[in-house]
Amino acid sequence: ATGAANGAPNPCLAHEAAWAGAGLNLYIYMTDGTSATNEPGCNGDTTCNFGYQAGLYAYNYAQLVGVNPLVSWWLDVENPSGWSSNLAENAQEVQGAINGLRGFGINNVGIYASPDIWNEIVGDYQPSVPLWVAWWTGNGPANCQNVRTDFGNDKLPTGPVFVTQYADTVNGQSLDADYAC
Repeated sequence: ATGAANGAPNPCLAHEAAWAGAGLNLYIYMTDGTSATNEPGCNGDTTCNFGYQAGLYAYNYAQLVGVNPLVSWWLDVENPSGWSSNLAENAQEVQGAINGLRGFGINNVGIYASPDIWNEIVGDYQPSVPLWVAWWTGNGPANCQNVRTDFGNDKLPTGPVFVTQYADTVNGQSLDADYAC
């Protein structure tokens, strides 16, 4: 959710959080950026600073609209055109966001990414965080077990696979479905 044109908070996030109830997870759609404001653990790296600030902003925004931010968070890392060509800097930005959320005491910060795109954005960076695999084919428990072997050449986050996404059709409409591992 984003702020409205007049600067007031957009109530969509609060409505979605109420719908999700106890199953609430939050996410940040990550894109390329820099900031000269030095943040903890970033050692002056401007992209790490930007990622850290993205985590702070999202956390504070959730609180502002009355949503409990002390839940699992997912960093949405996709769309290679939205990122720098410097893979190491992109990895620093993702690490900055992880650090920012963990600074609030949130230990369950994971990555939502497609295995074939992840390395195009962050290179060989492999944080030890949970993985939500985007755009997986098929469905069911086999997806959870086969992600690492089917994408063996990709360097994915090393934490457990929590969710796999797959294409599904409901009432003739193509939808993204998710399977909890």
